[in-house]
Amino acid sequence: MFKLKDKRIKGCWNPLCRSHKKHLKFKSDDIYCPKCGRELVYVCAKCGRMMEDRGRKHTVCDHCIERKEANAAARKEATASVLNAIAAVGNLIAERISMNKAERISGSKSAETDEIK
Repeated sequence: MFKLKDKRIKGCWNPLCRSHKKHLKFKSDDIYCPKCGRELVYVCAKCGRMMEDRGRKHTVCDHCIERKEANAAARKEATASVLNAIAAVGNLIAERISMNKAERISGSKSAETDEIK
């Protein structure tokens, strides 16, 4: 039968262990640390923090998820402010172009009236 791949990562939580100091990551099938023999715990794939077992696809801790959402919100705000600035500049340019056209039209009409006189 088809078996789903377990994407969770384990790590050693013994602060004296070399694999903990080097942040080595192990498969979820591994039970004990090959260096010190302590039991491995599930860790975050991004930051390496210890986390509880929530299922096969849960690989990132809540802190990293919140940080990712906050960064996305900050990017949206920055993009919106840049687009607003670009729109303001575009409006100024459009106003100047329309003013220049109006001046040319009014200038050509005054030239025609001067010729008639």
